[in-house]
Amino acid sequence: MKYAKLASFSVAAAVTISAIGISAFAETITMADAGHGVNGGKSLFPDGITAYESTLGDLAEICNTMDFTISVADLGGRDDMSFQVYVSADNWAIWANGLTGDTPAISEAGKEYTFSLNVDEIAETYGADKVICDMGFQVLSATPGDVDVTYDVVYNNDSTVTESTETIAAENNSTGDTSKPTEDKGNADTGVEGVAVSAVAAIIAGSAVIILKKRK
Repeated sequence: MKYAKLASFSVAAAVTISAIGISAFAETITMADAGHGVNGGKSLFPDGITAYESTLGDLAEICNTMDFTISVADLGGRDDMSFQVYVSADNWAIWANGLTGDTPAISEAGKEYTFSLNVDEIAETYGADKVICDMGFQVLSATPGDVDVTYDVVYNNDSTVTESTETIAAENNSTGDTSKPTEDKGNADTGVEGVAVSAVAAIIAGSAVIILKKRK
């Protein structure tokens, strides 16, 4: 007698979700002294974050790190240029640019310099309820003037996606007494396991990678 045996496999596939920022963007930054040293920069907000409305906790929900890359076309004779990637909150009482005040040096024209700001760590340190007033990057030097920069920012976020249950039917031919259910003979190699493994691998391989894009 022929009967069909159903095997159900529930597969939870972990998928890394990376929020990818804009392509390299060129801009002229004017550095001047506004009472806090010579600097100039640009505010950068991911989609879903609004100044004086969103909190550090909101930002941490959207991304784990803010990864920034910058290059300067011409240093203009400066030998003290540096940059910051920052998040300011609580009406400017909080200025987080790496927690230790890191200001990576820019010592070579055309070279790419990177810095990663740990957003989760900032929210945990200063408080998830603190309202963001600004975030972005700035270039610093003792010498004012314009500098041409190329930069991009990536807001990285890790999460998981669970795939749906997959049901696989495996046919089995049996003869003899059909009035009794066929006994389970243990772990005999029937080929069903191989089908299951292949199905699981196919599901995981087909898991979608979700891409979010930053607002320009």
